Parts: sequence; C-alpha cells; structure tokens
Amino acid sequence: MGRELIAERTKAGLAASRKAGRIGGRKRSMTPAKIEAARALMQQGTPAKDVAATLGVSVPTLYRWVPAGGWNPAWMPRQQRLRLNAGAA
Repeated sequence: MGRELIAERTKAGLAASRKAGRIGGRKRSMTPAKIEAARALMQQGTPAKDVAATLGVSVPTLYRWVPAGGWNPAWMPRQQRLRLNAGAA
C-alpha cells in the first residue's frame, strides 16, 4: 500500500510540473546560440576538435547537433526545435 501511495504522489507531482511548463531531465549542453556558433565556425573551416573545445563540448556531441554533411533540425529533440522555431518568428 505504501508503494502505491508513493507512485501516486510521484505521478501527481510530475503532472503538476508538466502543467507548470517544466521539463524533466538534464539540460542540453548545446543551446541554439552554441549551435549557430558551431555551424559558423565549421563553415569557416575550423576543425571540429577546435570548435568543440571552444564550446566546451565533446566532438561527438558537436557532430550530433551539427552534422558534418549539414544541419538537420530533425535530429534535434522536439522541445529544442520548438524553442528554435519560436525564436525565429
């Protein structure tokens, strides 16, 4: 019975947080500003290793957000895409 009560309270708390606009989990290391800066640096020919060091992320993280073949917003988590689109409008 105690376990069910804890689960019920946890679900209620998560629902209340979502209703208040909060998102769970760890914050993204690549912000929209960092993505734009990385894209600009990489288009100038700066090596990925140097771009990653400048932004304070790993090379795999850099390539996850700014692929070598171009930028694909479909790879971005939905919530991040929505924030980027809201800023562009």
